[in-house]
Amino acid sequence: MAMGKTSKLAIGVVLLGIVTALGIVWAKNRIRNLIQAEIIHFNDTKPYTFTFDDLDFSLFKSSAKFQNLTITPDSVSTAGDILDSFEHPHIFVQSLQMEGLDVWAILIRKHLILEDIAIDGIEIMYQKNADTNTGPSRPIEKGTPKTILLDKLKEIKLGRFSVDDFSFTLTGVNKDTLASYMLKEFEVDGIRLQRQSHVPGLFSINTDDLSLRLSNQRLGLAQKEYDLQLGNVQFNAKMGLLKMNDVSYVPMLSKEDLGSKYRYNTTIMESRIPKVSIYGLAIEKLFFNKGVHLDSVILENPEFIVYKDMSKPWNKNKRPKLLSELLRDIEDRFHFKSIILKQASLDYTEKTENQGKLLNVPMRNLDLTMSKIEQTKNGSTLDISMGCTVFENLSLALALSFPNPNSSDDFYFKGSTGSTTFQSFNPVLLPTSGIKFEKGDLMEMTFKGHANSSRAEGDLTMLYNNLQATVLKKNQTEKNKTISFLANQAVRSSNPSRSGKTMVGAIDFDRVEYKGFGNFLFKSIESGIINSVYPFGNRKRKK
Repeated sequence: MAMGKTSKLAIGVVLLGIVTALGIVWAKNRIRNLIQAEIIHFNDTKPYTFTFDDLDFSLFKSSAKFQNLTITPDSVSTAGDILDSFEHPHIFVQSLQMEGLDVWAILIRKHLILEDIAIDGIEIMYQKNADTNTGPSRPIEKGTPKTILLDKLKEIKLGRFSVDDFSFTLTGVNKDTLASYMLKEFEVDGIRLQRQSHVPGLFSINTDDLSLRLSNQRLGLAQKEYDLQLGNVQFNAKMGLLKMNDVSYVPMLSKEDLGSKYRYNTTIMESRIPKVSIYGLAIEKLFFNKGVHLDSVILENPEFIVYKDMSKPWNKNKRPKLLSELLRDIEDRFHFKSIILKQASLDYTEKTENQGKLLNVPMRNLDLTMSKIEQTKNGSTLDISMGCTVFENLSLALALSFPNPNSSDDFYFKGSTGSTTFQSFNPVLLPTSGIKFEKGDLMEMTFKGHANSSRAEGDLTMLYNNLQATVLKKNQTEKNKTISFLANQAVRSSNPSRSGKTMVGAIDFDRVEYKGFGNFLFKSIESGIINSVYPFGNRKRKK
């Protein structure tokens, strides 16, 4: 009797095993058929061909793994938006693995639930069309949420999404690389797609719990002239905190070699930023095309190197814009409470027109704050304040105010320096003005002025003693004895004078329209210095 029960139990277990095995086989075949049907439907209705070498699916592990997955465009067609002149992308994925896949939820309830998606080795390539005349680009609708249309699903829950070894390439008609992007690791958590009730199968992305991490990124820019690299990037949507470290933007060639390639003198920029922190970043507003909103950006210990080959001519057709004009060019509304540089350094170097000598202006301990940056229907403001050490021993403070750059190019500036010797100014003034200070002690310099897009006016006061200057001829090697004699006769050796009266130099400069904002501001201040010390300069007496 016991044997009979055991036999029945054994038969039951065997039958259950057979049913389970048949169920697994049915489920696998069902899923394979569904995937195959979706692939056929995708290939028939989309301008792509989707293929893969192998699909390893396990019900027990709740996992699925694709090997050598490819998506290629069927024909030359444009992608729209910013890639209007490029074909649809070629995509290759070495491995795509999904863990925690709830098969029964997909088959029965039409719910897609995944705990982990891991991609290893993904390459995306866009190639430029031979005919780039694709017509007008489609306008971007403001305030439209990013949505995904998935007709057959009712709910989507995704856990962790990770990518290893990602590359993205833009190539020209001749398959030359226009830009490339490489990423070692990418990980994102908290992906939630919420069903939109007004359209079946339409989902919007909820960013409340979104977080991401990236590491070892490298972006090669147009014509391989510059290289952008980032170490680690971390973002937490709930905190609105974005952190980046080891950010660098450097030319692929040496500064001198890159500068020599251009027809005109061109600014060559090199920057390295150990740490960038962005606070209060409203990702949902950015995601929904409502502009960039954040509280503050802090750059710690950044290093900037600027180089110009002034033996090359100016591009007189160029029209650099003031900061106010750049603000007006930004279409989307934006709001920054502050952008802060802490303990930055800036090295400005020029290869001069005369004998190819290098002019160098080092700035250290640079602290800069940009605040009240707004652009709304009610207007905008921009205030900039900075302090630094120039020439290793001259302290400089500078403040700029753009009261309403949304409708006006007017701005105000003021500043002051600490004490130094006049010889400190020779690296800057000698190449541009021909004035060489032989001796003199500067106690203080203060200046203030008002400017617009074409002209700057103001006052500059230098307090000094024991001043003696030499005026050099154009080749800046020979002393112009006559003018130097007149200069030292016309310029008082001290300011204030023995009688206590102070001479004030006029800031009086007309902007050269093909030169930039930095040149405009420097030349305006320089005009005040020259008018203070140059024979017959434009100055006034102050009691």
